[in-house]
Amino acid sequence: MEVLNEIKELYRKRVDFHRTEKATTLRIKAVCRRLCDGDKKEAEKLFKALDNLNHPQTPYAAEYLAPMRAAKKMLEGERKAVEKQLTKLARSLPVWENWLQDVRGVGVLSIVYFMVSFKQFQRTSYLSCLSWFSFLGVYRDWE
Repeated sequence: MEVLNEIKELYRKRVDFHRTEKATTLRIKAVCRRLCDGDKKEAEKLFKALDNLNHPQTPYAAEYLAPMRAAKKMLEGERKAVEKQLTKLARSLPVWENWLQDVRGVGVLSIVYFMVSFKQFQRTSYLSCLSWFSFLGVYRDWE
């Protein structure tokens, strides 16, 4: 259960980083729209041009948005580091090794989402394949 608690806490950390990163991106885009007098298409061009300075307002916007962009980059790095830890922990679980790694379309972070999201899963340790089949409604004990 220690691994499950660690996965749960890391997932929450990942969600916090992701939400803050997304909010920062939206704030940067809002500033770009303001600098372009509300023109969404022009603001999107400015947002994309922040790295290569090929927009008339890019120098001012790049300087203005530098702290926000640095914060976004830092959050992205932290989120990716947490995702790497989550991947390592999730791949160590028997349910991943014995079943889910062979299922197309199911990623490592998907299993983490299942573990954290479902209340029943949090109360019980679903680490074996049989219990996962049962939990997902694929397997029933007919005895």
